[in-house]
Amino acid sequence: MINRTDIKSNTNNRFYQRGRDLYEAGKVLSLEALEEDGVVYVTGYVKGSGRNIYETQINIIAEFDYIESYGCACSAADSYYGMCKHCVATVLQYIDKCKNGMSQVETKEQALNKLLENKGIEKGMTVPTNPMLKNNKRYNRRKNSKPSGQKAGTCRYGTGW
Repeated sequence: MINRTDIKSNTNNRFYQRGRDLYEAGKVLSLEALEEDGVVYVTGYVKGSGRNIYETQINIIAEFDYIESYGCACSAADSYYGMCKHCVATVLQYIDKCKNGMSQVETKEQALNKLLENKGIEKGMTVPTNPMLKNNKRYNRRKNSKPSGQKAGTCRYGTGW
């Protein structure tokens, strides 16, 4: 299981503290995790300052509990080395959900079955409405490297977290 030491090794003290503050304030709006080929893809939406909502993506090697990569649509993700505060908040939320016995991860097949069973927008679905997610050049440049395959602005079914 990923722990706080793993997070701290991927960021600086300032971003860790600010990310922890976001997490404790309940700013992680949604979180989902999907495991495929031994990698856990964690996606979160974190409320930033003002009206901004940032999509974060953290990839964890399940066998070794190792944070392989991370990314965020915020400007700090491109400006500084290490995880931004939004990624920190997302990982802290993931750790919390796993510790509290909620279903940790669903497989790709389970996620696809949920999508097939549901029609329309229902409770638990994430619908990004922030224009930054749709029109942000920095985000659009990086979204092609994200394993989720989702395009910004489309509906994504949540895991019930």
